[in-house]
Amino acid sequence: YLSVLPEGTTADDLQDVTVTTANVTGAVKTADGMAVVQSTAAGYSGNLVTVYAAFDTTGTLTALSVDASTQTTGIGSKTGEESFYGGYVGWSASQQVELGNPVDAIGGATISSRAVVSAINSAIDCYNNDIAGVA
Repeated sequence: YLSVLPEGTTADDLQDVTVTTANVTGAVKTADGMAVVQSTAAGYSGNLVTVYAAFDTTGTLTALSVDASTQTTGIGSKTGEESFYGGYVGWSASQQVELGNPVDAIGGATISSRAVVSAINSAIDCYNNDIAGVA
C-alpha cells in the first residue's frame, strides 16, 4: 500500500477498511482521507494482475502500481509499466476507466490490458461503495 501513498506515510498511518466489492483483496485509508485499494483481475491464461490504486479525498486516482509479472514476459508484462497505466492517474472515481480512453491496449496483450482496466474499475467500485462517505 505504501508504494502509492505520499512519501512519509508509514504502516502505522493506515487503517484497514472492510470491503464488500468483488475482486478487491484489501483496502486501507489514512487519517487525512487518502485511500488505497488492492484489486485483482484475471489476465492471460487466468493469471492474476494486481493493482494498487490510491485515491485522494475527492475521489481522484492519484497513483497506481500494477503487478503484471504473471503475464507473458515482454508482452503482457508491459501492462505493469507506468508508460501503460500512468494515463489513468488523475482519473475521477465518478466514472469507470476503459481501454482507448485515454490508454490503448498494448499490441498483442489485449487480455492483459483488459485485466488491468478491470482491476482499476474494481478499485473504483470499492472506493465508491466501501470508502467514500463511510466513517
